[in-house]
Amino acid sequence: MSPAARAAAGRLRPPPTGRPLTKDGGTTIEPTQRDADSILQITAKWREHGWDGGERLAASLSILRVEAMIREQASRLLKEHELTYPRHELLSLLHFSRYGQMPMGRISERLMVHPTSVTGTVAGLEKLGFVERVPHPRDRRATLARITDAGRAAVEASAPALLGNEFGLGALSEQEAHQLFALLKKVRDAPRWAAEPEHEELSEEDYWEMPAPAE
Repeated sequence: MSPAARAAAGRLRPPPTGRPLTKDGGTTIEPTQRDADSILQITAKWREHGWDGGERLAASLSILRVEAMIREQASRLLKEHELTYPRHELLSLLHFSRYGQMPMGRISERLMVHPTSVTGTVAGLEKLGFVERVPHPRDRRATLARITDAGRAAVEASAPALLGNEFGLGALSEQEAHQLFALLKKVRDAPRWAAEPEHEELSEEDYWEMPAPAE
């Protein structure tokens, strides 16, 4: 075997006495010859270039991969209720808000998606009769998305399927799920993710905690 081949084989085999430490004290993630996990392969290639941060790269890619898995599983379960994952997410946001309505701009902020995506999702829900768009009574710039009785029924009907699937995290125990939530909350609460309100002069109550006008 040539020196180059021996070096390549050595990179693929885990060290016999445990994984070596990275500069920050973490353990490296080395793919074996049987390992088909592309995240491990990508992380290994990253380190081959001499770049730091491999542990965070692996964690970040894992989060994205798991999110895609959760969305795919949920979408299959929600299909019989005429819902997609984005539609269900938006509908649930309205369902659990105090008065079942929220400005489109605030929905975009809460779901962290582009306003154009919110407009398209609301339009789809409106065609199904699950949501209606109404003018904001105190702000001409804003339009409210309001959940209908049919929309509330759709959320209630779809809940058992999602619960039965354990929200796509059945591989975790309750304690592990709690630990995962706590770790990800540290990321979500980091200052770099803090968003400025779109209309600072309006209070939260002005935005979405205002009772719907009587019919």
